[in-house]
Amino acid sequence: MTTTVPGVITAGLSLVHIRHTSLVTGGFRPQRTVRVYASATTRRPVVSTEQQPPTNVSINGRFVNSSKAETNTEHKAESESDSESHRLGLKDYFEQSKELVRSSDGGPPRWFTPLDCGSRLENSPLLLFLPGIDGVGLGLILQHQRLGEIFDVWCLHIPVTDQTPFTGLVKLVEKTVRSENRRSPKRPIYLVGESTGGCLALAVAANNPNIDLVLVLANPATCFSKSQLHPLLPLLEVMPEQLRISMPYMLSLMTGIPSSMVMTTVEKGLPVQQTLGEILENVIALTSYVSVLTDSLSVEMLLWKLKMLKSASAYANSRLHAIRAQTLLLSSGRDQLLPSQDEGERLCKMLPNCEIRKFNESGHALFLEEAFDLVTVIKGASFYRRGRYLDYVSDYLPPSPHEFKKIYEPVR
Repeated sequence: MTTTVPGVITAGLSLVHIRHTSLVTGGFRPQRTVRVYASATTRRPVVSTEQQPPTNVSINGRFVNSSKAETNTEHKAESESDSESHRLGLKDYFEQSKELVRSSDGGPPRWFTPLDCGSRLENSPLLLFLPGIDGVGLGLILQHQRLGEIFDVWCLHIPVTDQTPFTGLVKLVEKTVRSENRRSPKRPIYLVGESTGGCLALAVAANNPNIDLVLVLANPATCFSKSQLHPLLPLLEVMPEQLRISMPYMLSLMTGIPSSMVMTTVEKGLPVQQTLGEILENVIALTSYVSVLTDSLSVEMLLWKLKMLKSASAYANSRLHAIRAQTLLLSSGRDQLLPSQDEGERLCKMLPNCEIRKFNESGHALFLEEAFDLVTVIKGASFYRRGRYLDYVSDYLPPSPHEFKKIYEPVR
């Protein structure tokens, strides 16, 4: 059934137009053009009646569904099972990233809340997602549904042609962190960063030691000087134009996403014809996304981003001694871009309140692997809390049906 859903948008940084493929619960996935408006000068709610089914992304704010969710246990279990069966995949990531890149207005960076995060627990802490070098902000798309049950999720979107320096990004995130800390001083703020976003999270934590921050860092780029990307800086400046055009394709291969995409599909155990069809769909989506990225991202812009990554690494490394925040490091064993496991060990020795989890079979884009569940990792490390200190009673989260199934099936 199609319903009109009112939405509330809080103020942000600029006027934005976005067109994307939306996800509607129950499996109905229409395609249409959506316009989302946000203003830097007003903070009053804006009621939208354009949408029919709810969209999955709102820029600079959040949409609130007017219909209240069922609260009985049976319905909750059914909805958790249904959300797991309709969990977004890499194809959705490529399609929605392509639309965000294509509709990019050039800046400035801004926050958005994915609508598929759904309703959350009372007094849920704020989670700020800080993306990698691509800056799209959809790196947690496979995790949105589960994260949205226990966090207030905001994602940073950096338009592909935006040239805000790293120090500018630090100031932007700091402004948000300080504002939200004043609003809810007793709740922690989670900074989840991957690659470049990991450097950004470390920099913000170093500059704000008195704010209760929890860092969750996946393969942070603090080891950029030892990475496969570092030698590209001088090469890009002298590389022939024909080879420069292929750089986004080369980088996508180095992230490990294509091989992970194939392995995940094969492991589903589907019939051969269906497996090949799904792999083909994913490859087409990947190729289409990289093609749009190549058209939008000039070689000069790519060179600028790599130089920004170099400065981000240097900035974060120079301030590691000042970090006191609780930190969870997630290190991949098959990262072809960064020596992530060695870097994880180094950071764990330098940060006073740090734990590390290793994923030996994972690549650089850890959050985009379908077998990876960030909520399970955070819960398993006892890193989820809604107050200044962990309360083992009020902060306890029972295993979801999916988590119970993963634990129970191997020992049946």
